[in-house]
Amino acid sequence: MPEILSLMCVHAHPDDESSSTGGTLAKYASEGALTSVICATKGEEGEIRDPRLVIQPWETLATVRQRELKLATTVLKVNFVNFLGYRDSGMAGTGANAHTQAFCNADPEEACRRLVLNIRKLKPQVLVTYNENGGYGHPDHIMCHRITHAAFELAADPEFAWDDGEEPWQPSKLYHTAHSRETHLRVHDMSLAAGLEPPFGNRDPKTFGVPDSEITTRIDVAPYLAIKRKALLSHRSQLTGSRWETMPDDIMAAYSEECFVLARSLVSTSGRETDLFEGLRDRAIAADDYSLLFAQPVGTHFVA
Repeated sequence: MPEILSLMCVHAHPDDESSSTGGTLAKYASEGALTSVICATKGEEGEIRDPRLVIQPWETLATVRQRELKLATTVLKVNFVNFLGYRDSGMAGTGANAHTQAFCNADPEEACRRLVLNIRKLKPQVLVTYNENGGYGHPDHIMCHRITHAAFELAADPEFAWDDGEEPWQPSKLYHTAHSRETHLRVHDMSLAAGLEPPFGNRDPKTFGVPDSEITTRIDVAPYLAIKRKALLSHRSQLTGSRWETMPDDIMAAYSEECFVLARSLVSTSGRETDLFEGLRDRAIAADDYSLLFAQPVGTHFVA
């Protein structure tokens, strides 16, 4: 069977998949790539912004967030969603950092092994996660960076996790998500000009994101912005009343690209890409219903 175009995004919490990669996931799903989201935690420490949210006695915030992630990834037509099985660590310096099950306290080798199981099963040519600072310093984002970089190497090592029942697999490209600082500034200025509240509160927009000069890869997601917004708003507990809900369409249109920084590549690239699969399309094909039968999520203890 030929290789299937396969994209795997490794995220820390429910809603991260939509905010930084929602348009990209929707685009590649529409083009027939196998798309997957591996979520390290269930977002137990995130804030609750929906005043109408009622958590039933048999539910937890984690089960609410898990359900919201399923809704969002259904909107994005993601093929597979798995959890690594850790707890949200909370923001840096908070008490949640000390929880024994917190992702920031995980054994890195075991966390990497769990990710490797998914990589070997779903065979992504492209992995996406965060930069070394996790984008904004969150401990769980930083841990995602650490284990994804390790798994990029170890998934191909037959001596690592040899008992997982899957053949070694070498991903070809590894990207970091990158929010364009210039886009954030443009959205800030457009919001003020329209008489709206600054979209990022009182925080200085000049400190947000990555300078355009550092961005290597821009994906046109303009046709998928409505889908991205719908996926984002599936996370009601976190995003009700947020800028993603209140932003007018003409300002939302400024987010017509999702940006990435190419961190590792085993294939030649142009240096200024418009396709995460650049350098890979001559050896892989779009998925079909038959081929997807052979790409099933790993073990029920990880599956959403």
